[in-house]
Amino acid sequence: MKSYMSIPRFVPGKSDEYSSLEFIAFDKKDGSQIRAEYSHKQGFYKFGSRHVLLDEQHEQLGKAISLIQDTYASKLSKIFKEQRWDSVTCFFEFYGPRSFAGNHHKDDNHQVLLFDVSPAKHGLISPVPFIKLFNSVGVATVLYQGNINDDFVESVKNSTLPGMTLEGVVCKAANPNGKKTSQPIMFKIKTEKWLNMLREFVAYDEELFQRLM
Repeated sequence: MKSYMSIPRFVPGKSDEYSSLEFIAFDKKDGSQIRAEYSHKQGFYKFGSRHVLLDEQHEQLGKAISLIQDTYASKLSKIFKEQRWDSVTCFFEFYGPRSFAGNHHKDDNHQVLLFDVSPAKHGLISPVPFIKLFNSVGVATVLYQGNINDDFVESVKNSTLPGMTLEGVVCKAANPNGKKTSQPIMFKIKTEKWLNMLREFVAYDEELFQRLM
């Protein structure tokens, strides 16, 4: 299965470097990444977490499969057929009301949310066409569109960006080289509140903190 790229963290001082690009900032749900592979002949037939394949027996993530099949499969299949895409990998966030840092409560009411799509021989769909194609089926919420500046970055870190949930945002812009195989320019910004909660969650183990953030 196609793997998802690692999204770098925003580096202070990068605002000038990004000033020529228009970004779309999506709300980041605090969950686990689920990959779902589609083919024209088989529909959605293969599923995985970030690193391993999944089936419905997986203790924490298995229910994501039926959620994708029940809420997204038919609608996405219709779009893929209209676009004449024979093979597509979709990326979802699996989360519940008490999910945190990749940990989930078995009895919670979980959801899945589409956040990226990658047709075969193509990079991730750029943010503007992604929204146009998939907004009707349910995607990560758009919180901001425009240039990245210090005020925006601080509004995320301080949890004052309107509509944002706990963890933070993922910012995406079309790759300026224009090649369909290129990945969008992306970075993530976490809230200070979430980072402080993570420090407590890992008992201030710095190595584990860096790995989970």
